[in-house]
Amino acid sequence: MGPTEVDAPVAEAPAAQPASAVDGDADASLVDLARNSTRFVRAWGSLVASEAALARVNLGRLLLLALFIPAIAIGIVLGLDGVLAGLLYRLVSDWALALGAVVLVNAGLLVGVLVLLRRWWRTLSLPRSREALTGFWRDHDDNGTRGKNADTHRPN
Repeated sequence: MGPTEVDAPVAEAPAAQPASAVDGDADASLVDLARNSTRFVRAWGSLVASEAALARVNLGRLLLLALFIPAIAIGIVLGLDGVLAGLLYRLVSDWALALGAVVLVNAGLLVGVLVLLRRWWRTLSLPRSREALTGFWRDHDDNGTRGKNADTHRPN
């Protein structure tokens, strides 16, 4: 390569200088965007990791305290049963009768709770909505299939 070949591209460089300056700014902004995106992803990952660690600790605490709820409920029921038995003993002066009455009250409350739970369980299946949809289907069975083929636009 001679000295003229090396000088020739240098002579053309000033004409291309503004385009390369714009590209340099674009490259710098892309580099900044990449750096900021990387920082954002790292910060997001750190946030998710720290929240997951906090959730893991709190889940353990919640489970531990959830075990105490039945114990507290049993304690409350036993305390109320004791108060009721004491009051009944003062009225009838017989412990067997007082404790029997408390057992009957508890059994009645248990049956009442089970009846309520059964009633609420039945509503979970949405019986009125199912009945309405079945009635709607029966009333508007234009193709005479009685629900066997729900697609009325496609031939069988």
